Amino acid sequence: VSLTTRQLPAVREAATRSSSKTEKPPFQHNTMADQPVMCGAPSQVKHDGQAQEVLDKVRGHAQSLAQSQGWNGVFTELTSVAYRTQVVAGVNYIIKARYRPNKFCHVKVYVPPGGEPSVSEIHMEKSEQDPF
Repeated sequence: VSLTTRQLPAVREAATRSSSKTEKPPFQHNTMADQPVMCGAPSQVKHDGQAQEVLDKVRGHAQSLAQSQGWNGVFTELTSVAYRTQVVAGVNYIIKARYRPNKFCHVKVYVPPGGEPSVSEIHMEKSEQDPF
């Protein structure tokens, strides 16, 4: 290919632009919100049914832990009101749950990869407005 002296700068500029283009990473973040997941950072507050499934599995353990901390009662209900998640080596669910009318607790449940959920913390006698 023969180029004139006038064509050479344009060819150099085009070559520089194409070689300096950055390639897309070989992976794509694929989350529900199409945003990357940051390990250790808590998610935004959620209100879907995912936490209820977790609570249903740990209800007995949550009640036993609350009673071992001095709470004298029985869960007549344990309904997820809101929750956040935290990605660690597994997932922590931080759940605000109603256990009686106008009575709430905060339950932290750890779910290991491929394992069964377990209650790591429970805080009784919370209000609906208490941050969790």
